[in-house]
Order: sequence, then C-alpha cells, then structure tokens
Amino acid sequence: MTLMFRMVEFERMAFASYRKAHPDQWRGVHGLWELVREASAAGELALAREDILLFGPPHERDLSVNRTRVTGVLGTSVWDLTQAEWRARRQMRQIAAFLRKYVPGFEHSQGKGTLLRQLPSGESYDIPLRCLLPQRVDRLTVAGRCISGTHEAHSSYRVMPIAMATGQAAATCRGSSGVRAPRS
Repeated sequence: MTLMFRMVEFERMAFASYRKAHPDQWRGVHGLWELVREASAAGELALAREDILLFGPPHERDLSVNRTRVTGVLGTSVWDLTQAEWRARRQMRQIAAFLRKYVPGFEHSQGKGTLLRQLPSGESYDIPLRCLLPQRVDRLTVAGRCISGTHEAHSSYRVMPIAMATGQAAATCRGSSGVRAPRS
C-alpha cells in the first residue's frame, strides 16, 4: 500500500537545475537514487524503496510525492488498514524531511502551519451560485465539498454548516428550474 501526498512551495527551476546537473539521477517521474542512499546511510530515511516518484499537478508550486510503501497488511482488515495508515503517515514525515534537506527545490516546502484569517465583526462572504453549477454539464447542481473554489476558500466552506447551506441552495435551484430529482 502507498500513501501519496503533496508538497507545496516547490521551486521547479531549482529542481530542474539539479536534474540537469545530475542526468543519471532522474528518469521520467522517478529517481534521486544517490540522495536516497545518502540519507539512508545517515539514518534519516529508513524506507523500503530506493527511489522517489514525483508527479506535477496543475499548480505550478505543488508536487505530488509517491514514496511510501506499507507491506504485510490486508486491505480487508480494519485493524491492518489502521496500522497501514499510521505507518504510511510516519513514512510521509520522513520523506518530507528528506526532500526539504537533500533535494533542491524543496527547501522552503515546509510551510508555516495553519494560517487563520477571520473576517471583521459583522462581515460575511457569499458563495456565488456559479460555484454550484459545473461547466459543460447541464441539469446538475453540486453542493458541499464538491463546489468550485480555491484551496483557501475550500478550507472555509468544507465545514458542515456551509455544506448544508450549499445543499439547500442546490436543492432550491433544482426545484425552481422545474427539474425533478430522481426517486430512490
């Protein structure tokens, strides 16, 4: 089993320079064999894989990492799945520390933790109806975590009260358009 995760504040140009200077250390979406050996020898990386796989999502400063590996567990056992999740998250922390310390382009990927911004007293924000209407799909409304928004906005609207409000808005919108929801 594996647990993929994202690193943000990734500096693509610094990583591209490393790849260019070390062409034998990167092929396609995987590599960093020498850095993995170095970190493993130093006791900073103790995992059952010899390389790192990186995938670039659409965001310029984000990168998906596939490096965890959990073996000896059954996908049909809740206890094994819990153990696998725990072990994969522990591995994820090792890998993130390895990337920040050893791999150019990841030095500033740590982040500062959660940034809380509160609206001034008496102010609020709106969720436009267009966030509930998928593009290029007719007769469909979405609500809750499915609506369209930025990563920062999602951190606010993913909570239950907002999900209920967008659900009510989606149902009201469907009802007023004369479209009936199928019966279950």
